[in-house]
Amino acid sequence: MKAHYSVGIGKWARQPHISIRDARITSSSLRGVYVVINFAADMESFSIGLGQGIRDEVSRFGEEEAKVFLS
Repeated sequence: MKAHYSVGIGKWARQPHISIRDARITSSSLRGVYVVINFAADMESFSIGLGQGIRDEVSRFGEEEAKVFLS
């Protein structure tokens, strides 16, 4: 398991997050599934969710068909 954080690319994000990825499943947030901890902009609360990268599916099917495929 690896933990990654982001405060934004190019400029600070209003809502930073931490992702926790299992290297057996994915090494990137662009593909696979992973746990995400999203922090509120005021840093008073957070939520935990499941992230899903869709880059491979969009490349394979196109954006509209990837939405149908993943739903």
